Amino acid sequence: MKRVLAVTCLTLTVWATDARAQSLQDRIDAVREQRQQAAQQTQPENTLEIPRKMSTIIDDVYFDHTPARDVFNWWSSVTGIPLVIDWNAMELEGIDPEQPITLDLKTVPARLLLDVLMSSASPEIELIYEATPWYVQVMTKRQANRHPVLRVYDVADMVMAIPNFNNAPSFDLTSALSNTNSGGGGGSGSSGSQLFTDNDDEDEDDQPTKSESGQNLADTIRETIEPDIWQANGGQFSSVRYYDGRLIVNAPLYIHRQIGIPVVSARARYISKGTPGSGQSSAGGTASPGIDKPFGKEKP
Repeated sequence: MKRVLAVTCLTLTVWATDARAQSLQDRIDAVREQRQQAAQQTQPENTLEIPRKMSTIIDDVYFDHTPARDVFNWWSSVTGIPLVIDWNAMELEGIDPEQPITLDLKTVPARLLLDVLMSSASPEIELIYEATPWYVQVMTKRQANRHPVLRVYDVADMVMAIPNFNNAPSFDLTSALSNTNSGGGGGSGSSGSQLFTDNDDEDEDDQPTKSESGQNLADTIRETIEPDIWQANGGQFSSVRYYDGRLIVNAPLYIHRQIGIPVVSARARYISKGTPGSGQSSAGGTASPGIDKPFGKEKP
C-alpha cells in the first residue's frame, strides 16, 4: 500500500511539474505573440503603399493647355496618392494654379511624371515634394525651409585620425644580395650592409584633431549643399554642427537626402500635421476623369 501511494505521489509530482513547465512556456509564447502584434500595430499599415504607388506606370498622359491645379488633381486620382498643395501659399510666391500644361507621354512612372508636372507648373521657381506614409506634399523650397527636421549622423569613422607611418625601415634588397655574394661565408657578414636600415626621419605631418576634422566636415556641407539656407551663411532656419563624433543637422528633408549619411537617431516630424493647410489646399484626388481618361481634351 505504501509503495502504491509513493508511486502515485511521484506521478502527481511529475505531472504537476510538467503542467507548470507547459503553462510557463505557454505564457512565454503568449507574451511573444502579444509583443509581435503590438509591434505590427505601431507601424502604419500603408507605410509601403506610397513608395509602391509612386512606382506605378501610367500608360497614357495627354494634356492640352490644362490648368496646373486640374493636372495635379488628375495625377492624384490616377495614382491613388493623396496630394497636398497649398495653392494660396503658391500664389504668394508667384506660382499660378491656372498655369497651362501641355504634355503627351507614354508609359511614364508616377514619380517621374510628378517631377515633370512640377517643372511645367513652375518653370522659374523650383518645386519639390515630400512623401510621407499617408500623403505627398508639393511645395517650394522656401516653404520646406520653414520646417526643418533634426537628425544626428555618426561620422566618427570619417574624422578618425589615421597614423602616418613615415619612419618605417627602408628595404634595400640589391645591397643585401651583393653583400651576401661577396662575403662568401656567413661569419664575416657582420660588417656588411643590412637588409633593413633604420629611417631616422622623425618628421611627422601635422594632422587635424577629430574636432577639427568634424568642423571641416560641417563647413564642407555648408559650402556645397544649398549654401544660402544655413544660419552660419546668413540663412534663417538650418544649422549643422559637430559634437563628439556626430553631426547634428537641423534642416529640411531635401537637405538630409543630399547629405546621404546613415542616421544614428532622429527626432523627425512631417512637414504638415493634422489637417493640411487652409484655403484651396488639395488633399486627395478630386478630378472627375478616371484612370483610362486623362484630364483635358481628348487626344485626337
